[in-house]
Amino acid sequence: MSDMPREEVERLIRESGMSFHLGMPHEAVIEQMTRFASMLRDEMLEAAEHAIQCAMEFEREACAQVLEDFERFGDTRDCIAAIRARGQE
Repeated sequence: MSDMPREEVERLIRESGMSFHLGMPHEAVIEQMTRFASMLRDEMLEAAEHAIQCAMEFEREACAQVLEDFERFGDTRDCIAAIRARGQE
């Protein structure tokens, strides 16, 4: 797994409102860190969902391509269309 680009981390820090300084109350630090962790989790979940969707689309097309290769053995057009239509659901 690759590291998150520094620019993305800095953006999340800004958006979460993190601003530490000496003497800051422990509770405030915990609150800011919790908010940052939540935003980071959401970013990572969104990236994972996108990756899964891309993988599913790739696999669906790969299945359809296999059927196209075997089309010479019979009429597989309905199967090909059904596999590709699943992506529209």
